[in-house]
Amino acid sequence: MRGSKQRKVVTPIKDKNPNTVIQEHVIKNTDAANVLVAEYDVIHNERPISCWKRDLIIPRWLLLTLVLLAIIVMAVFLIFATIVTLRKESNGGPCMKNSDCRQDLGMICNNYRCGCAYSHFWSETYKTCERRRLINRTCVNDSEYDILANLQCFNVTLTSGDIQLQRQCKASLSWNGAACDFQGLYNASCINDANCDTSRYLYCDTVTGTRCNCNSSMFWNGNLVSGTCEYKRTVNQYCYPYDDNWCDDTGPMGQGLTCARYSNPYGSEYGVCQCGSLEFYNGTASLGNGYCEPLRDYSKICAASSNCDYRKDLVCTSNICTCPSGTNYDSTIVVSASVTGYCTPAATYYDDCTSVIKCSTSQNLYCDYATFGLPTVGRCLCNTSWSFWDGVTCANKLSIGGVCKTTTECNAADGLFCSNYTQSVGTCDCDKNHFWNYTCIIKQLFNTRCTSSYVCDDNRGLFCQGTGGALFQKCDCFNISFIWDSLYVTNRSKTCVKKMSYGQSTCFGDLECQDYNYLHCYNGTCKCSYTNYWDGSVCQAKHNYSVSCLNTTYCRDFSSVNLVCEFTTLSSPPSYLCICNSTAYWEVCTQTCLTAKQKCESAINCTSIQWWNGTYCRDKGIPPWGVNASAACNATYQCADYNLVSCPFGSSSVTSVATCECATTKYWNGITCIDRVLLGEPCIDWEINPVNTSTCLSAAVAGLLCSHAVNYTNGTYSGTCYCPGNTNWNATFSICAAPPVTPG
Repeated sequence: MRGSKQRKVVTPIKDKNPNTVIQEHVIKNTDAANVLVAEYDVIHNERPISCWKRDLIIPRWLLLTLVLLAIIVMAVFLIFATIVTLRKESNGGPCMKNSDCRQDLGMICNNYRCGCAYSHFWSETYKTCERRRLINRTCVNDSEYDILANLQCFNVTLTSGDIQLQRQCKASLSWNGAACDFQGLYNASCINDANCDTSRYLYCDTVTGTRCNCNSSMFWNGNLVSGTCEYKRTVNQYCYPYDDNWCDDTGPMGQGLTCARYSNPYGSEYGVCQCGSLEFYNGTASLGNGYCEPLRDYSKICAASSNCDYRKDLVCTSNICTCPSGTNYDSTIVVSASVTGYCTPAATYYDDCTSVIKCSTSQNLYCDYATFGLPTVGRCLCNTSWSFWDGVTCANKLSIGGVCKTTTECNAADGLFCSNYTQSVGTCDCDKNHFWNYTCIIKQLFNTRCTSSYVCDDNRGLFCQGTGGALFQKCDCFNISFIWDSLYVTNRSKTCVKKMSYGQSTCFGDLECQDYNYLHCYNGTCKCSYTNYWDGSVCQAKHNYSVSCLNTTYCRDFSSVNLVCEFTTLSSPPSYLCICNSTAYWEVCTQTCLTAKQKCESAINCTSIQWWNGTYCRDKGIPPWGVNASAACNATYQCADYNLVSCPFGSSSVTSVATCECATTKYWNGITCIDRVLLGEPCIDWEINPVNTSTCLSAAVAGLLCSHAVNYTNGTYSGTCYCPGNTNWNATFSICAAPPVTPG
């Protein structure tokens, strides 16, 4: 058996990418170094080396030589350009042609001088020609602007308040988008208001098709060149040439005027601004504050007859459109297709009237059938209760001050008559016993409030008097020499009479005597007080010890002084003097005549709170307090003067002495005299005798009362001071006063 033949060992072929096999074959068998990228990049995806880099081999020395030559050529060019440039002229330099100037800076040769073109300017900042600037840009001077654009360099105030130079149009010019152009006149085309001449009050009216126009309250008063916008004219101003646009015809606030023809000194081509023929101007022409409105009908309010409808023959009487005197309005008469009503003739004053023949209502007449006692025939008369015939119409009866001829012309219902008094003759006035206050009122009597003497009964001698203004004025007698005779007794004649002199009677009070001569009423007769004597014209204080006298009445003859008038040789020369009688001597300490000699030292031993009564030292008196009445006195030294207590005058005889009291503006608190309190302050009221007073200021016309807020059950109350009813507190004078009466 043949043995098996062993196979040759063969190395297996490695698996390869077909693309790789092809690539290796191409590279091995072709000149692959110069193959295009597209021919093999699909295999290696590598960028081949360019052929000029691969094949062109330049020696290093040659490359350096070429670079050096290039640098030399560039340097020569720059040197040449610099030389050429330096030889050319800059701004303002001489030249013959443009090439002589720095054209690289935008220069041209103009009039043999190098400069910028007209559309450019020379910038000193950048040393080159710059294009001229347009409107609203900053500037330094006018050279920076396009002269053909009419721009100038102006100071402009910015919103921040700063000032900046900016290019703006010259006066009377406006920017049209490319240049400054003259502002448009009337009816010129425009884009905005700046294109119209605002100095002529024109604006760009887009409603009428972007044309320069006046606003609705103005009109163009001339031709297209010489005119201007002017406010439309008011009533009675001229218009030309009969153009309604000149007149204020705008609405709704316009006056509605038209340009009407009229005879005028300016020429027949001029008119005047007026309302239409069926209208009237309802304002003041000189002020131009009205407007045109239709003529007013019968019985409507009017200011003048021009307001009323003339087609109906109406006139303005007492601000009412009515018929002329002697006519009546007949609303049934047809004047024209659009006018109904007319004033027809009527019977006038004192004419006979019937149901057919009417009295003139425009004259306020009525038909009085009682005149003839017939029911069908009467007489046209005025209503005498409120009117009278003034020759033209039945006029309202006259009020105060109306000029009259007879009393029938005055309003008797108000008490007026046609005066024959000197001060008001020929006018309607009240009679002498009345005054006017919207009607005749009886004149005021004594002590009533007044504002002038006109309201006081001067027939009784009363006049309005007082100080401090109307608040204190009252009807009073003419002066202090007169007195109201019913002041004390009410059933007398109620008139001012002269005050009685010394010794006259019968008086009922001191004020009926000549108090200005210090007279008082004692037992119905006007006399001096017991401390005074009558010297023939006035009451004088009686004389003290050793003073000359005519009789004893001249001396202090009353108790306890007891002086008499006697002839004595103690004076030089001897004369009648006031001295003590022979049984008494003059005591200097007490200022009295004493019947028994006592030493003056006794009085000297009295304390400051005592007084010498001629026999012993007596405590000085005080006002009433508790259950004790006031101490009697004849002089203040007998009262507690150290506590402001005094002995007021008031006794009319020796037997009728005064009492120790505080001043009327003070009150006694048990220790001293204290000021009375005013309105609103706390107070105490003692309603028990003999005190019977309050701490409120009630004297000196103050009149304050103390309210009884707290009752202490013993006749004593506490509260606050207040004014009585119908009075108010006057802080200026510290009194309770009635409010002033308003005149009229």
